[in-house]
This record gives sequence, structure tokens and C-alpha cells, in this order.
Amino acid sequence: MKKLILISFVLLLVTVSYTSARDFAIGVKGGLNLARVVEKEIEQDTDFRTAGIAGIFVTIKMGGEMLAIQPEVLFSMKGAETDSDLLSNNILDVSMQLDYVEIPILAKISFPISETLTPNIFIGPVIALNTKAKAKYEILGVEREDDLENITDLDMGLVLGGGIKINKLLVEVRYTMGLKSIYELDTAEDIFDFDSEADVRNQVISIMAGFSF
Repeated sequence: MKKLILISFVLLLVTVSYTSARDFAIGVKGGLNLARVVEKEIEQDTDFRTAGIAGIFVTIKMGGEMLAIQPEVLFSMKGAETDSDLLSNNILDVSMQLDYVEIPILAKISFPISETLTPNIFIGPVIALNTKAKAKYEILGVEREDDLENITDLDMGLVLGGGIKINKLLVEVRYTMGLKSIYELDTAEDIFDFDSEADVRNQVISIMAGFSF
């Protein structure tokens, strides 16, 4: 885990070191995730979990004001919420808590309206390393917390979204769609009533604000 974070920061620093000062901007951002998981085969899904997301980014201009590449390193809290309508064994109010270190690489197109106002859209792949996988739930009034050992260490997805930059302040909304199952085959947990070979994927809507230097 520590090695991944170190490597991520080194990659960002190396990227910056090869880019002239007028070509890039470094920034920080943070906000809220609305996260859930979806089982594709039987269209079984869960309720949204509200959690946090934060990290750093580098915006690298590609020969003009409109096109840029934006690598990021984010700590993103995902998962899901559900209740007894989905579960068996008298389990109520279940929270699946999945935390990730994400590395998106985004292609970003900006549309400058003035010197201070710039809308933008972006799209790109993301790789995510799971750092926490727990289930918190209540059985007959007793709260419990268990590790979810069947969650895969690595997730991959696609990010798309848009935002607006006002001077050095920015606001954005993005959707992150999982492209692979986060469950190990043949080991799905009964707590979420997914089949043993369920294709369970992350889905996240993120609302963030930030600042570029």
C-alpha cells in the first residue's frame, strides 16, 4: 500500500519534471462520492453509500489551451448500502465499505469563455487498488464488522465527466464505471445475496471542488 502511494507520487513528479512551467498546473481536489455496486447478470443493485474522495492532480497542456492530459492520485471511498429487502438471515442495515487508491489518466478538453471562466469535459481509464474491504451490519440489534476477503485487490474502470474552472478554483462532476467484477469467483459473500460467480461492479458519482496552483 505504502509502495503504491510512493510510486504514484513519483510518477506525478517525473511527469512534472519533463514539462515546462508554462505547460502544467498542479492542484488538489476533494468532495463526496455517491457509490454503489451492481450485479450485471440479474440487474441486482444496492443503495448508494455517501463517502469521501480527495487527492492531487497534474494538468498538462498539449500544445494549446483546449487539450490536456490530467493524471491524478485519489483516495476514494466506495461501497454500498442495503437493507433487509435484499438480504436473508434477518440482517439489517448493511454497509459495504470499500476504499481505494485510484490513478485516473484523463484526456481533458477545455472551452475557454473568458480569461477567468473555462468549462471542460474529460474521459479516461482508471486503475484502483483496494485498501479496505469491510461489511458493517446489524443482526437483531447487535452491530458487527467483518472483513470481506472475497474483494479483488485491483479494479479498473472508465471515468467521464465535466466541470468548470473559475480562475484557479474548479468544480466538477464525474461518473466512474467499473469495467471488471470486484468479487473473486466462487467466493461471493452471502451477506449481499450475490451468486457465487456474480459479476459485481463499482458505480460511483463524484462531486468535487478544488484548487490549482
